[in-house]
Amino acid sequence: MARFIDLEGLRHFKEKILLVVQSMIDASDADRITAIQQYVSLYNGFMGTDLNWRDYSHCTTAEITKALDDLSNGYLGR
Repeated sequence: MARFIDLEGLRHFKEKILLVVQSMIDASDADRITAIQQYVSLYNGFMGTDLNWRDYSHCTTAEITKALDDLSNGYLGR
């Protein structure tokens, strides 16, 4: 008897989509999270604070870049 839905084909399609979505998440989010971790570590070392990078994990790449520029401009007295 023929099946109306090809379950094996759908399973293969689902696995392909999940791989693509995961690679998109890994590519975009990993760089942003790494930047946040590094910036907060730099700030903690410079200011003697104990901030947690997870508190800033919602920040965008543009916000991180601006914060780093502001810190460097303040350090240089601009």
